Amino acid sequence: MDSDHTHFDYNLSGRSPFIRTLLNYTSDTLKFEGYFYLEAETMPVERLLIHNNEVFHIEILQKLMDDDTSNSESDNEELYVGDPEDNIVFFPTAVIELKYRVIKRLESVEEINQARDRIQILDTEVEARNDVFKRQREEHEREEMIEQCKNMDYSGFLAQRSTSGTS
Repeated sequence: MDSDHTHFDYNLSGRSPFIRTLLNYTSDTLKFEGYFYLEAETMPVERLLIHNNEVFHIEILQKLMDDDTSNSESDNEELYVGDPEDNIVFFPTAVIELKYRVIKRLESVEEINQARDRIQILDTEVEARNDVFKRQREEHEREEMIEQCKNMDYSGFLAQRSTSGTS
């Protein structure tokens, strides 16, 4: 699939999906490798989809996340002991499937601008809704990390640090 011919129009909030590689396209489903930084629970949202030079005003009904495809400097190492900053991923990616419905195929610049204006107005409410779900996800992830840290065996890590510091 050629993702150069399928992409989303940006919006001012920057919260449109980014398709790095298009995996599957149907009249109501898109599967791609890339990113879409709205929480799944935030759906539905409206966006502009451009496919083969046709512009569609769509409503994204569902976001399904699959494999994390992000990578960092440390991904190829079994036990990474380098600088922790090398493990930072600025734009996490995943395989994402979006289920959507076409609101309208846009025929003119005027229709495109009207749809953009509508999306921009709706995005205030979308961002507020997304913030709630994002905070819930982050709190859940923090609680999971605390539990993992409680169960970690730090003896190997501390032993390695003490031997490397005395060399």
